[in-house]
Amino acid sequence: MLFLTAVSLGLAAGTTRKAVAIVLSPLLLIAVFGLAAMVSAGGVSFIDLLIAIAGLNVGLICVLGAMLLAAVLSHPASTSRP
Repeated sequence: MLFLTAVSLGLAAGTTRKAVAIVLSPLLLIAVFGLAAMVSAGGVSFIDLLIAIAGLNVGLICVLGAMLLAAVLSHPASTSRP
């Protein structure tokens, strides 16, 4: 569930096409994790943070791949040579 939530955050940040959103997403993710770690009664697992960052990156890569695919499909290469 953590991975899917992070992927959706990456998709949402990537579809805005704003560099500020793409840069702030992982920073805010780390800040919220740090705040939750400080106020939690028990210990926290940093593996969960790594999973969330990996999910965020997967979401951003999916957006980038979709944009690349859309660009290729909208401008097909000419197969005939002069």
